[in-house]
Amino acid sequence: MNRKDNARAHLSAFIGEAKKQLLIYDPKVSDIRIIKLLKERARAGVDVRIIGKVSARADDLIHQKFPGRRLHVRAIVRDGRVAFVGSQSLRTLELDKRREVGVFVKDLASVKELIATFEHDWAVTVLGREHDEGRHDNAETDAGELVASR
Repeated sequence: MNRKDNARAHLSAFIGEAKKQLLIYDPKVSDIRIIKLLKERARAGVDVRIIGKVSARADDLIHQKFPGRRLHVRAIVRDGRVAFVGSQSLRTLELDKRREVGVFVKDLASVKELIATFEHDWAVTVLGREHDEGRHDNAETDAGELVASR
Protein backbone atom coordinates (compact mmCIF):
# COMPACT_ATOMS: atom_id res chain seq x y z
CA MET A 1 0.00 0.00 0.00
CA ASN A 2 1.42 3.39 -0.88
CA ARG A 3 0.72 6.69 0.82
CA LYS A 4 -1.84 7.73 -1.79
CA ASP A 5 -4.04 4.72 -1.05
CA ASN A 6 -7.07 5.16 1.07
CA ALA A 7 -9.24 2.65 2.85
CA ARG A 8 -12.14 2.68 0.38
CA ALA A 9 -10.57 0.34 -2.19
CA HIS A 10 -9.26 -2.09 0.41
CA LEU A 11 -12.44 -2.28 2.49
CA SER A 12 -14.69 -2.40 -0.58
CA ALA A 13 -12.74 -5.38 -1.90
CA PHE A 14 -12.78 -7.02 1.54
CA ILE A 15 -16.57 -6.63 1.85
CA GLY A 16 -17.18 -7.57 -1.78
CA GLU A 17 -15.42 -10.92 -1.35
CA ALA A 18 -17.81 -12.07 1.42
CA LYS A 19 -19.54 -15.33 0.55
CA LYS A 20 -21.35 -16.27 3.78
CA GLN A 21 -21.19 -13.65 6.51
CA LEU A 22 -20.20 -10.12 7.47
CA LEU A 23 -20.30 -9.22 11.15
CA ILE A 24 -19.75 -5.48 11.53
CA TYR A 25 -19.10 -3.22 14.50
CA ASP A 26 -19.39 0.41 13.41
CA PRO A 27 -20.70 3.50 15.24
CA LYS A 28 -22.28 4.88 12.04
CA VAL A 29 -22.40 3.14 8.66
CA SER A 30 -23.30 5.93 6.27
CA ASP A 31 -21.20 5.81 3.09
CA ILE A 32 -23.52 5.41 0.09
CA ARG A 33 -21.19 3.13 -1.91
CA ILE A 34 -20.44 0.88 1.06
CA ILE A 35 -24.17 0.63 1.87
CA LYS A 36 -24.86 -0.37 -1.74
CA LEU A 37 -22.16 -3.03 -1.51
CA LEU A 38 -23.51 -4.36 1.81
CA LYS A 39 -27.00 -4.57 0.31
CA GLU A 40 -25.62 -6.43 -2.74
CA ARG A 41 -23.92 -8.94 -0.46
CA ALA A 42 -27.13 -9.36 1.58
CA ARG A 43 -29.15 -9.97 -1.61
CA ALA A 44 -26.57 -12.59 -2.60
CA GLY A 45 -27.40 -14.49 0.60
CA VAL A 46 -24.60 -13.18 2.82
CA ASP A 47 -25.60 -12.85 6.50
CA VAL A 48 -24.87 -9.14 7.07
CA ARG A 49 -25.33 -7.95 10.65
CA ILE A 50 -24.26 -4.60 12.05
CA ILE A 51 -23.88 -3.63 15.68
CA GLY A 52 -24.00 0.14 15.68
CA LYS A 53 -25.99 2.81 13.93
CA VAL A 54 -26.72 3.17 10.22
CA SER A 55 -27.91 6.07 8.09
CA ALA A 56 -31.49 6.11 6.81
CA ARG A 57 -30.27 4.70 3.46
CA ALA A 58 -29.10 1.56 5.27
CA ASP A 59 -32.10 1.13 7.53
CA ASP A 60 -33.16 -2.04 5.68
CA LEU A 61 -29.87 -3.76 6.59
CA ILE A 62 -30.01 -5.91 9.72
CA HIS A 63 -28.57 -3.71 12.44
CA GLN A 64 -28.87 -3.12 16.15
CA LYS A 65 -27.72 -0.38 18.46
CA PHE A 66 -25.10 -1.55 20.94
CA PRO A 67 -27.06 -1.73 24.20
CA GLY A 68 -25.88 -0.08 27.36
CA ARG A 69 -22.51 1.25 26.28
CA ARG A 70 -20.95 3.64 23.82
CA LEU A 71 -19.67 1.74 20.79
CA HIS A 72 -16.15 2.72 19.86
CA VAL A 73 -14.80 -0.34 18.03
CA ARG A 74 -14.66 -0.61 14.26
CA ALA A 75 -14.33 -4.19 13.06
CA ILE A 76 -15.57 -6.44 10.26
CA VAL A 77 -15.39 -10.24 10.36
CA ARG A 78 -15.72 -11.90 6.96
CA ASP A 79 -16.80 -15.50 6.51
CA GLY A 80 -15.41 -16.57 9.89
CA ARG A 81 -11.86 -16.58 8.52
CA VAL A 82 -10.52 -13.03 8.35
CA ALA A 83 -11.24 -9.75 10.12
CA PHE A 84 -10.50 -6.07 9.78
CA VAL A 85 -9.93 -4.13 13.00
CA GLY A 86 -9.00 -0.48 13.09
CA SER A 87 -9.99 3.12 13.52
CA GLN A 88 -11.67 3.12 10.10
CA SER A 89 -15.43 3.64 10.11
CA LEU A 90 -17.68 3.07 7.07
CA ARG A 91 -18.31 6.78 6.61
CA THR A 92 -17.32 8.75 3.52
CA LEU A 93 -15.01 11.16 5.33
CA GLU A 94 -13.04 8.35 6.96
CA LEU A 95 -12.94 6.25 3.79
CA ASP A 96 -11.66 9.05 1.56
CA LYS A 97 -10.17 11.97 3.47
CA ARG A 98 -8.75 10.97 6.84
CA ARG A 99 -5.65 9.07 7.83
CA GLU A 100 -6.96 5.99 9.58
CA VAL A 101 -5.23 2.78 10.53
CA GLY A 102 -6.34 -0.82 10.56
CA VAL A 103 -5.12 -4.36 10.21
CA PHE A 104 -6.44 -7.47 8.51
CA VAL A 105 -6.35 -10.37 10.94
CA LYS A 106 -6.01 -13.91 9.57
CA ASP A 107 -5.10 -15.69 12.80
CA LEU A 108 -8.08 -18.07 13.23
CA ALA A 109 -7.95 -18.04 17.03
CA SER A 110 -8.19 -14.24 17.05
CA VAL A 111 -10.95 -14.23 14.44
CA LYS A 112 -12.94 -16.82 16.40
CA GLU A 113 -12.60 -14.66 19.54
CA LEU A 114 -13.97 -11.66 17.61
CA ILE A 115 -16.89 -13.80 16.39
CA ALA A 116 -17.63 -15.03 19.92
CA THR A 117 -17.59 -11.46 21.22
CA PHE A 118 -19.85 -10.26 18.40
CA GLU A 119 -22.33 -13.11 18.95
CA HIS A 120 -22.37 -12.40 22.70
CA ASP A 121 -23.03 -8.71 22.05
CA TRP A 122 -25.66 -9.52 19.39
CA ALA A 123 -27.47 -11.82 21.83
CA VAL A 124 -28.20 -8.89 24.17
CA THR A 125 -29.65 -6.67 21.43
CA VAL A 126 -33.39 -6.54 20.78
CA LEU A 127 -33.12 -8.71 17.64
CA GLY A 128 -30.81 -11.13 19.40
CA ARG A 129 -33.23 -11.57 22.30
CA GLU A 130 -36.18 -11.96 19.90
CA HIS A 131 -34.25 -14.64 17.98
CA ASP A 132 -33.45 -16.54 21.19
CA GLU A 133 -37.08 -16.32 22.34
CA GLY A 134 -38.21 -17.62 18.94
CA ARG A 135 -35.82 -20.56 19.22
CA HIS A 136 -37.08 -21.24 22.74
CA ASP A 137 -40.72 -21.09 21.57
CA ASN A 138 -39.96 -23.40 18.63
CA ALA A 139 -38.17 -25.86 20.92
CA GLU A 140 -41.23 -26.00 23.18
CA THR A 141 -43.52 -26.48 20.17
CA ASP A 142 -41.27 -29.17 18.73
CA ALA A 143 -41.08 -30.94 22.09
CA GLY A 144 -44.87 -30.71 22.44
CA GLU A 145 -45.36 -32.18 18.98
CA LEU A 146 -42.93 -34.94 19.81
CA VAL A 147 -44.79 -35.85 23.02
CA ALA A 148 -48.13 -35.68 21.22
CA SER A 149 -46.93 -38.03 18.49
CA ARG A 150 -45.94 -40.85 20.88
